[in-house]
Amino acid sequence: MKLIFNILFILLSQLMYAQICDVEQIDDLLEKEQFALVYSICDAYQDCESVSDENMEWIQYQQSRCALELFNDEAAVRFEDYLSDYPYGKFRNKSYLALSQIHFRNKEYDKAIAKLNMVDVFELDFEDEAMYYFRLGYSYFITGNYEEAKVSFFDINNIKFSYSDLTTYCLGHMAYEEGNYATALKEFNKLVETPKLGVISRYYITHIYYYQNQFEELIDFAKPLLEASYNPSRDSELVRLIGNAYYALEDYESSVEYLQKYLQNNTLDRFEQYQLATSYFELSKFDESIKHFEDILLEEDSLSQFAAHQLAKAYLSQDEKTKAINAFKYASEIDYDLDLKEDAAFNHVKLIFEQNNTLEDAVSIIEEYLEKYPSSIHTLYVQNLLIKAYASTKNYQSAIDKLSVLTDLTFEQKQVYQKLSYFLAIENYLSGKYEASVDWFKKSLKYPLNSVFIARSYFWIGEAYYQLGDYNKAVEEFNDFQFEDGAFSLNEYSESYYSLAFSYFQIKQYDKAIKWFRKYVKKSTDKNKLTDAYLRIGDSYFMTTKYNRAKEYYALAEDQGAFDIDFSIHQQSICYGLINKPSKKRDALSKLITEFPNSIYHDDAILSLSSIYLNDGNIDKSVELLTDLIENHPNTPLLKIALLNIGLNYYNDEKNELAITNFKKVIEDYPNSSEAKEALIAFKNLSVEQGDVSSYFNYIDGLSDVSVDIASKDSLSYEASENLYLNQKYDKAAQAFSNYLINYEAPIFKLKAHYYKAECLYLTSPENAVEDYLMVLEFPQNDFTERSLIRLSRIEFEREEYGTAALHYNKLLSVAQDNNLIRESTLKLFKCYTQLGIKPSQFEFAEKLLQMEKLDIETQNKARLVIANHYFDQSEYYIAKKEYVFVSQNNTAEMGAEAKYQLAYLHFLAEDLDSCESTIYELSEKYYSDYYIAKGFILLSEIYFEKENYFQSKATLQSIVDNYQGEDLVNICKQKISDIEVIESQEQKVIDKEVLIIDLLDSVELNELFEEENAEEDEE
Repeated sequence: MKLIFNILFILLSQLMYAQICDVEQIDDLLEKEQFALVYSICDAYQDCESVSDENMEWIQYQQSRCALELFNDEAAVRFEDYLSDYPYGKFRNKSYLALSQIHFRNKEYDKAIAKLNMVDVFELDFEDEAMYYFRLGYSYFITGNYEEAKVSFFDINNIKFSYSDLTTYCLGHMAYEEGNYATALKEFNKLVETPKLGVISRYYITHIYYYQNQFEELIDFAKPLLEASYNPSRDSELVRLIGNAYYALEDYESSVEYLQKYLQNNTLDRFEQYQLATSYFELSKFDESIKHFEDILLEEDSLSQFAAHQLAKAYLSQDEKTKAINAFKYASEIDYDLDLKEDAAFNHVKLIFEQNNTLEDAVSIIEEYLEKYPSSIHTLYVQNLLIKAYASTKNYQSAIDKLSVLTDLTFEQKQVYQKLSYFLAIENYLSGKYEASVDWFKKSLKYPLNSVFIARSYFWIGEAYYQLGDYNKAVEEFNDFQFEDGAFSLNEYSESYYSLAFSYFQIKQYDKAIKWFRKYVKKSTDKNKLTDAYLRIGDSYFMTTKYNRAKEYYALAEDQGAFDIDFSIHQQSICYGLINKPSKKRDALSKLITEFPNSIYHDDAILSLSSIYLNDGNIDKSVELLTDLIENHPNTPLLKIALLNIGLNYYNDEKNELAITNFKKVIEDYPNSSEAKEALIAFKNLSVEQGDVSSYFNYIDGLSDVSVDIASKDSLSYEASENLYLNQKYDKAAQAFSNYLINYEAPIFKLKAHYYKAECLYLTSPENAVEDYLMVLEFPQNDFTERSLIRLSRIEFEREEYGTAALHYNKLLSVAQDNNLIRESTLKLFKCYTQLGIKPSQFEFAEKLLQMEKLDIETQNKARLVIANHYFDQSEYYIAKKEYVFVSQNNTAEMGAEAKYQLAYLHFLAEDLDSCESTIYELSEKYYSDYYIAKGFILLSEIYFEKENYFQSKATLQSIVDNYQGEDLVNICKQKISDIEVIESQEQKVIDKEVLIIDLLDSVELNELFEEENAEEDEE
């Protein structure tokens, strides 16, 4: 069959070629749409003889036309060649129209427009004219030239032709893009039932209802469309629009339902986040509301302002006032809605005043509000807040400075001034700034309005003078306090007895001290202070030689048993001796020796008891006790006395060799001491009694520092110097001791001379006494060792020479025989090591301090804080926590604030963020340290960061930047803010919201619509 067809085709071709020069035959083939055959023979036609120009033009056009019909790539070139050869040819109009069709088909819309504009439309028939306007309009439409497109579509909009639906779509789409929703709605309604564009038009109509705020119509129209799911890729878009529509109709429950459904696979833009947050807010679901409001606050615009304002209200509904402060502040700093800005500022002011757990200064915030909004309806209310803020601020100095510049204070302001001055005075007192505290207490008395503050000011001025060592002024102030109105009802009243008594005790007015101590013990229930008072009463009676009474109060102190029991017994033993009750004294000494083997008075008691036994003639018992003293107390300063007394006991018991042995030990081990001198005399007397004087002289000659002739002169010179000292002629005495030490190469009384010279110099210029005290310390332990160490240590500590002070306080601690000296040495060593930054030693003495009795609470706090920090550094958090709790409960200044901060940090390390947060709020509300409160808020920002609440984290850090003065923490905060912003920028999703303008070519294939363009392809 195929062979027959090929033969026929060859025969036909030969026939055609035979008639190739016959135009009518070619025209006949065209009518039969034999475009391929015509296209082939047109080239041969040019070889015919006597072809007219008219026929040649016709042939060239028809060949171009065939190429077009055959979708031949040469079609455009052939039409261009025709127009080039025949610019005014008969087929010019049709050629331009054909070229426009080619460019249109190839989506070369700019070229299509250019060719169409060359066409004379009046030469076209109806169908060609309709296609002309469609192609021109559609090309303008695609290239975005809507005005020209609308003009082109105008004449064909109301006629029916192949592309009338597509024309309607284009007109509707342009109206939609231009916001002419009424026209767009009209056009798209025409297409609802069309097979290709009907679904698309429904989506447009949904959007138009949204833009026209026809929300009920939108819901009614969109929900069936959503259920049908014609285009699943558009379903989420419909869900979002329905959610927005329900929000506009205030159906918040439904709005949340659809917007949350949309969020499952999509991201809401900021405005829709606001709608969702507001819906939750209106439904009282504040936790969800807060979450979405916070996500909106990415830039300072009107939306953020409204969101921050509502966010603050949501926080208030949850009673999270500190977070509400940050949100109101944020809203108050945005300049869009000025009424909202002022309202946010007012609420910010109110909350700052109500809350004490913020770094912001209420006084400054309120003053700033009054300056910014002088005509506010809240002005009177805020002015009243300002007065109250002055009274409640923790920044006393700033508030006082602001009140001080006012020329005429109101009654309320004077009350505030009195209160703030008092608090500032207390703050200085607690910080050890006693002189400054006195000044501020006196300023508080400038406006004597509140009787409680008046009375307490006098009391604490007295305490400050006592700390400064000005005991006479302290007495005056305590007396003034007791006569102030209302003082009797204060707790300080009974305490003033104790303080007044101690002041009198310090200035040696013992009778008055006894009077006030006795008043105190009648009222006090404080065991420690009662014990102390009994001891001081005993001391006062002792100093006034009323030994019977002294003994009674020492016994009361012993019975109270808080501390210094051994001292009480020791003093009783002395009193029994002075009132000639040796048996009672012996019993007291025996009790002290037996029950308090580690007492510092143990060696004294042994020595005293040995003397009693000696006096009773019990030499063996006396020697036994002295031997025990020597063996068990090798470092006691009483050692030389014990050795001398043993020698004397042996001397009295006629055990001469043993006596001489002990005398020589005293002479050789303790040269220049009074005991050595006494031992030398006893040795001399024993030698004379034995008739062995040569032995004595031989022994004397063997001593390098003793010469009989020189000794006489030496003694006379020393006695003359000592008489000047005893007669309190200290300047002359100092010079005399200096001459004595220079004039004798080996002065017998060198030790005493250096000591008494140092004492003379100490009274006038302590610094000049250092050298002589150091000379005393070069001798073996002696009667002056302890006193010299006390003096040296105190001088060096006052000169802030903490290293050498620590050296001498350590030596003093090893020889001290008095509890007060032990306490002083331990405390001063703790302070020295604190100043030197030697943490191991600081920790060692902190522990020793806590083992001491009668330790004031502030010193306890300092020691416990050191111990806590030590264990914290060792990761022993449980031990550290106990100490931090103690300090935080007993101090609200710097130490307490540090302890509270550390407790918060321990919660943070344990990942107990809620407890950490509440602890930080307690720190900022109840403690007085800007540094640790600021550190606390930095930690709070870390908590918010851990919870991914970046808004609160940044706001908290910014509050530190705005209000804290220390550059170190401010720089930390700035860096953290920068880090958070980087994280936000990385995590923030760029919301490519699905464009409401629907792209036709994404929904319907162009080739499906252009039926005319596909006709020939289908035929082939």
